[in-house]
Amino acid sequence: AFQQFTGINTVMYYSSTIVQMAGFSSNQLALLLSLVIAAMNAAVTVLGIYLIDHFGRKKLAISSLAGVIASLFNILAGAFFGKSSGSSNELYGCGLQFWG
Repeated sequence: AFQQFTGINTVMYYSSTIVQMAGFSSNQLALLLSLVIAAMNAAVTVLGIYLIDHFGRKKLAISSLAGVIASLFNILAGAFFGKSSGSSNELYGCGLQFWG
């Protein structure tokens, strides 16, 4: 449930689009960076399995939720609002305009 509420599945699905919106215009580079993001996600999942066995599921879920929320707000929102402040289109940085 935490994964759904934080939106990480959406970020993973649209990672190549997010990378392109961040300024990387090459499709191949965007896909390569998306692959790096997916590999890091897989590696951290393996680490998470170890930590669940070591610390316990409930304690780890509650403590990591704060970090996930802070990361999403700071990194994603900050990047998109920063992009929109330098753009002539105010809504572009918020991810609200995906067309023309």
